[in-house]
Amino acid sequence: MDSFQKAPAVISLAMQTLDSAESVLAAIATAVAHSPAANGNKPEAIQKQLAEREAIVSTGVGSGVAIPHCFLDNIDTFIIGLMTTIKPVAFGSPDGEKVDLFFFIVGPQESRNQHIKILAEISRAARQEDVRKAFRAAEDDQKLKELLVSNLKIADSKNEGTRCLFQVFVQDEDIFEPILEEMSAHTANSISVQELKTAGSYLNRMPLFASLWTEQSEAFLRLITAVVDKPFVNELSRRIHHVAGDSKGVLQGVCITVHELMYYDGTIDF
Repeated sequence: MDSFQKAPAVISLAMQTLDSAESVLAAIATAVAHSPAANGNKPEAIQKQLAEREAIVSTGVGSGVAIPHCFLDNIDTFIIGLMTTIKPVAFGSPDGEKVDLFFFIVGPQESRNQHIKILAEISRAARQEDVRKAFRAAEDDQKLKELLVSNLKIADSKNEGTRCLFQVFVQDEDIFEPILEEMSAHTANSISVQELKTAGSYLNRMPLFASLWTEQSEAFLRLITAVVDKPFVNELSRRIHHVAGDSKGVLQGVCITVHELMYYDGTIDF
């Protein structure tokens, strides 16, 4: 069950007054429990699941953003939301900043692939400074909800149209993770990463070409391969240019190839 069986429920909570990580999780759990999509799950049970996930490693991602998330066994759709706080709250973020933008996801236990795609798409949106500024400026729940919905574009694997094999070769380790996030949000549930070697790894061992390399260390090279619905190809390409291109949008150390698929069947787990 890797596609949306029902449209996700969306929750927004603007300008909350909270002062601890525990109170944040309690507020999120209460809001989720009040949604019909929660299927009767109690706030205490939801908070327990969120807290257990935070105990593994903080879901704070930096720049005042965190994405608490968890699974529930007896729900059949996702509950997605955003809560903003008047004052930032300490949440164990890697950059040490306190958090005032709390995106959250509660999803069915059996829908891990879709869960990952939603996480990746929220992370993509949250990386953009202008988007974060707009969320922080929203003073009421309705405006916050409208902003959340308009900024999240999550591919649904039930699309039966033409699909493409979208491949990105990445030589720059610093931009590998942002590109992987973009592609994870848009895949039709089939994505993989391969560790590759450059041709230079072999050419420098050949006497004819040996003088052209001065070091023997292996260069970073990864190939991300995803199956993408054809309508998303141009948008995904644009996003990769945005995160990986230079000031003129030119890709250096990144190569994109796209091939329309004649046949496609099945899925693979993330």
